[in-house]
Amino acid sequence: MSPPSSASKSYVDAYSPQEVTEIMVGVGMHKKQQHLDVIIAKSFLAGVFLSFSGLMTLFVGGGTPGLEANYPAARAMLQAFFYPIGLVFIVLTGAELVTSNMMVFTITCLQRKATLLDLAKSWTISWLGNLAGSFFVGFILCYWAGILGKDPYMSYTIEFTNMHLTNLTFRQIFLRAIAANWLVCLAVFMSTSAKDIFSKIVAIFLPVWLFVTVGYEHIVANMFLVQMGMYYGAPLSVGEYIWKGMIPVTLGNIVGGGGFVGAVFWYLYLYRHSEGSSIGGVVVDSIMESGANDEYEKRFKCRCHHHNFFAKSGRARADEEEMYFQNVSGANTPHELPVLHGQSPAPSIGLSATAKTNSSGEIPKEKPANHMN
Repeated sequence: MSPPSSASKSYVDAYSPQEVTEIMVGVGMHKKQQHLDVIIAKSFLAGVFLSFSGLMTLFVGGGTPGLEANYPAARAMLQAFFYPIGLVFIVLTGAELVTSNMMVFTITCLQRKATLLDLAKSWTISWLGNLAGSFFVGFILCYWAGILGKDPYMSYTIEFTNMHLTNLTFRQIFLRAIAANWLVCLAVFMSTSAKDIFSKIVAIFLPVWLFVTVGYEHIVANMFLVQMGMYYGAPLSVGEYIWKGMIPVTLGNIVGGGGFVGAVFWYLYLYRHSEGSSIGGVVVDSIMESGANDEYEKRFKCRCHHHNFFAKSGRARADEEEMYFQNVSGANTPHELPVLHGQSPAPSIGLSATAKTNSSGEIPKEKPANHMN
């Protein structure tokens, strides 16, 4: 396939959907190789961060009772406005959120770069780590600290639990959970396409604000919000919480994040583009023909380093991309992204990536592989 002409190139400063899907494969390949203690610590932090935003949601909702009587939609929008803060913390610090891992490992497994055992390990450990972080914030930093222990905050916390679990059926909770993680994974996916911090925050903010405003169900959000209602006397037993607050929400989140985002985007941008078409990124067949099984990891690291390089214009970046791809990969398609000036910023979806550079901050030239590993 001949390289696109300079006149046909797009210099929009964001990765295409196909490139983001390819990045997700690299993310999954890296995540499956992380040490257990790293996964546990990152998962704990994700539970903590999302619980902080949940606390803000309860605090704002409980402190605005007048809005509920006269402007219920305004109150819902106001309290939901602060909830995306937690996901911003998670994305920018590289913490492990189980619901985004549902998308990442679905894509990686469908691309045959991870096994079902890798998927089960990631989902299980991050789920338990998120739960531990949620309980730490909920019981120690909120309940023992007395943050919500007085009205109107305490009564609203109980009301919130009743509204989201006690008064709903299993089917309703399951369907709401599908939509919740559909939007959360869409937020993570779109934030990965952005190359600057502000754009990442906006991409996270809009879908999450939407899902919290309308009352969809997210498993890690419920780990904090529901337990707070139970501490203050919501009519919900531990068994009912597991049956209505964990099982249907987890299953629905898997369908929403793994199915409607992970599987659909894999089909659209990797499977259907494996015959040689391209939307701004290196297609899968050219990667496999190069004979380098670590090509996803290499390209992913390059893009991670490129995420936070703001100084150059879009056209200058594009020129460097073309030079890098031709020098390193020996290819004719100028779509690879370089590591610039030896930087190693933490990428925005849950891992730390580094790339080797020489003393001048450039990547040494590599010979393209000639065989399949």
